Amino acid sequence: MFGLTAPGVLFAMDGSAIWSNIATLRTRAQARAELLGRMLPQMALIVPWVTATAVVVALLTGRGDQLTAALGLTFALLGLTFAIGMVVSVHWPYPYPEDPFEVSAPGQNGGYHTANFVGTLIGLLALSPFVVGAVVLEGSPRSWLLLPLGTAYGVLAVVITLRSMARRLHARAPEVLTALRAS
Repeated sequence: MFGLTAPGVLFAMDGSAIWSNIATLRTRAQARAELLGRMLPQMALIVPWVTATAVVVALLTGRGDQLTAALGLTFALLGLTFAIGMVVSVHWPYPYPEDPFEVSAPGQNGGYHTANFVGTLIGLLALSPFVVGAVVLEGSPRSWLLLPLGTAYGVLAVVITLRSMARRLHARAPEVLTALRAS
């Protein structure tokens, strides 16, 4: 559930320094590379950590039979989280505040909370088939199907969103830059 409530805004850390990247976007391919380049390091950290955590929890609770279903659900969730993060990054970008105890820059709280709320609702709706599948298939020998289906679903969500958000980022680059410089 953490992933659905905290879709990462890919540009938020840069703040006003984002101009050096956004101002140089000349093609959709460059916009896609920008989004992918910001997402891959996060994936490289999060996917192994979540996988290891799921394995440890399954072993400690004695529920190794549910590991594949849990991983499938987790990978679907991660894919949706990154997809929602890309949408938020392009449509409702906001800079992180200088104060580490704040969640958004002054004047940006409404956008932050709206993006999180809408992202959570969309994520829950999009993930619901896998939650239902995990409940229905619990203890079934076919529960392993959730692993490849959830993984494919997550990857597909990222690929489709990456293509469409690259087009939007290319078209909205000045607006994104303005929103992020407002900190």
